[in-house]
Amino acid sequence: MGRQYRAIMTQRISLCLDTVRRKGARRSRWGDDVRRTEILQVDGPVIPVNYALFFRDEQWKVFDVTIEGVSLVQNYRAQFGDIARADGLDALIERVQTGTPGALE
Repeated sequence: MGRQYRAIMTQRISLCLDTVRRKGARRSRWGDDVRRTEILQVDGPVIPVNYALFFRDEQWKVFDVTIEGVSLVQNYRAQFGDIARADGLDALIERVQTGTPGALE
């Protein structure tokens, strides 16, 4: 699902992207970093995009992307929780491992 999301976002951005403007950064209380950017569309509203990063093994790594206030991690967490409550943890693990169509929409 992550690859599908990346492909959709890449396509969407390449169709309407004029430029990306960096808005700064801030440290979280855990020492991680949040990079704030805005996507300036040619014919549309400004889209805020924040990247949450952590520093490990001499590299910064992205662990969450928030677009227009919607966190990718929180979105997945909510979906996973719904499936786990309805069908059980084993069913959730199987759906993630097999990539069952419609499993994680």
